[in-house]
Amino acid sequence: MQKIILTFFIATVSLNCFCQSIWVIDFAKTKDNKRQEMLYYIENNWKAYRDAALREGYIKSYLVLETIADTTNDYNFILLTEFPDSASLAKVEENFGPIMKKLSPNGPSLLNSSMPGDFRLLLPYKEAATVFSSSNKKSKNK
Repeated sequence: MQKIILTFFIATVSLNCFCQSIWVIDFAKTKDNKRQEMLYYIENNWKAYRDAALREGYIKSYLVLETIADTTNDYNFILLTEFPDSASLAKVEENFGPIMKKLSPNGPSLLNSSMPGDFRLLLPYKEAATVFSSSNKKSKNK
C-alpha cells in the first residue's frame, strides 16, 4: 500500500511540475535615450510575434512592463512570456521561427533605421515557474 501511495504522490508531483506555467523574463535597458525606438521595436516585433504565438496556442500570455526610474538604472523594460509548460518552452525556436519569418521576412521592423544594438541592451534573462497566481481565483464581485 505504501508503494502505491508513494507512486501516486510522485506521479502527482511530476505532473504538476510538467503542467505548470513557465515564464521567460527578459530585462532590457534603453540606450542613449532611445525610448521611442525601443517601444516601436517591442510593439512591432516582440509583441507581434507573441500575438501570433498566442493565437497558435504556443504561449498563454505575455506582459510588457516599463520600470519606474530609480537610482539603480539597471533596466527600463521587463518583458514576460508565459508558456503553458516546460514542453512548450522547449519548442520555442521551432514555434517562433516560422512566425518571425512570416511576419518579418526582411528582418525586424525598426524606427529611424536604428538597429537593436543602437537602442537597447539585453541583460541576462530568467526562467521562472508559477508558484502562486491570482489568475485562477474568481472575484467576489462576479
